[in-house]
Amino acid sequence: MDRPASEKVNRCRFFGALSRHPLPVLAHFDHSLVVTFGLPPEQVRPLLPAGLDLEIYRSPEGDRFALVAVAAVSLRQLRLPYLPRLLGLRTIMTGYRIFARYQTPGGRILRGLRHLRNDADNALLTRTGNLLTDFDHQRIHAWTEQTDGQVRFVAHSADGTADVDIVADLAEPEPHQDAVFETPDDARRYAGPRGYTFSPGGDGGIVVVRTYRSDWEPRQVAVDVRPRRASFFQHGPFAGTKPILASAYYMSDLNYGWHRGRLRPARAG
Repeated sequence: MDRPASEKVNRCRFFGALSRHPLPVLAHFDHSLVVTFGLPPEQVRPLLPAGLDLEIYRSPEGDRFALVAVAAVSLRQLRLPYLPRLLGLRTIMTGYRIFARYQTPGGRILRGLRHLRNDADNALLTRTGNLLTDFDHQRIHAWTEQTDGQVRFVAHSADGTADVDIVADLAEPEPHQDAVFETPDDARRYAGPRGYTFSPGGDGGIVVVRTYRSDWEPRQVAVDVRPRRASFFQHGPFAGTKPILASAYYMSDLNYGWHRGRLRPARAG
């Protein structure tokens, strides 16, 4: 027997609200590596939902770059803030984000990240992540290796479209990459997680999640990250593109958290 139309609408609204990051989350990052790439804005802009704008870096020479980051994190104690640490999850995650902006109805500009995909080696995390967010969580097999002066992140996806094998040299800071950013200060602005994350919220809205962190001391590092070591850029909307390595920053031993998401209008006014 078919359900009444009103009941179907209410169910859709319930599950739509459930996927808007309704719960705060806290975690401790043991290792965090963010590698940022520059691409032509016209190749990245179609990946943003209505209501978000690309954050475009403009060099003094007039070059324009959209910025896409590959993040690799080894974390533990992932939990609701009011739960004890012993109940937190331990996992390795990789993710792919676009640097974007959102304008509030009052005209304030929020700088943040649009998550394209998040992978984790914890099945419970991927299931609950897909239930409670629109961040596209998928299962991977991943591990980290730490040796004298180096940290390596390795991730294997089921279909090969999001494999990662990146080595960060912590002993020798990478000289400033001038292929995208003009100065080290410019590069540092894109050194890691931003103050907000964005996702479509249904009904033409944007879900805005405010983040917070402690002991924020990113340092620039050299990385071995040839295209074949980040296969996400070889498939889907990035197939055929030529990302330019812009910067790589490493952080360790920091607490990171996400507040509850808020559904905001997609366009000011």
